[in-house]
Amino acid sequence: MPVIPSTGTGEWRRVAVGVLLVVGSLASLGGAVDQAGAVVTEGLAYVGTAAVVVAAGSVVGPWVRRSIAGGVESFGTTGARNWNRVDKETTPLELYQAEGCPYCRRVRKFCTRAGITVILHNPRTAGTMLTPGRVTNETAHEELTGYGKDQVPLLVDTDREEAIYESDEIIDYLRAQYA
Repeated sequence: MPVIPSTGTGEWRRVAVGVLLVVGSLASLGGAVDQAGAVVTEGLAYVGTAAVVVAAGSVVGPWVRRSIAGGVESFGTTGARNWNRVDKETTPLELYQAEGCPYCRRVRKFCTRAGITVILHNPRTAGTMLTPGRVTNETAHEELTGYGKDQVPLLVDTDREEAIYESDEIIDYLRAQYA
């Protein structure tokens, strides 16, 4: 009768991974060694490869999840499950920005390095020197233009009732008030 581990799901995972690795290794080895029966050889090789892939995924998968969650925690939130909990009540800073804009990127980079949490709004694309960009979010674009200009980046500090344009001015303000 097999010994059933009683320490929880972690122990079961280790046993299952061990079994899959043994089966996969034996099947792969058997498929590579037995050249007489081509059908059996290919079947064993496929079974062995699948078992090794599943075993590797069950070992690497939890590590990747922990790494991602740890990375999220290092940016000031409480984990990947709570990304949507950042709102206007908990974070007074809102940044109206465009992903392709180098000035917006400077502000985002400063916030990341300083550990400052901001709510990002993407009202439009970055545009060029001649065009303002294509509106991608009507509501956010109306909020952006409601502050007086159709210009990004725009930092809005709802606690202090400040609206600041220009990346250098935004960074100076953030450094003085929050960093």
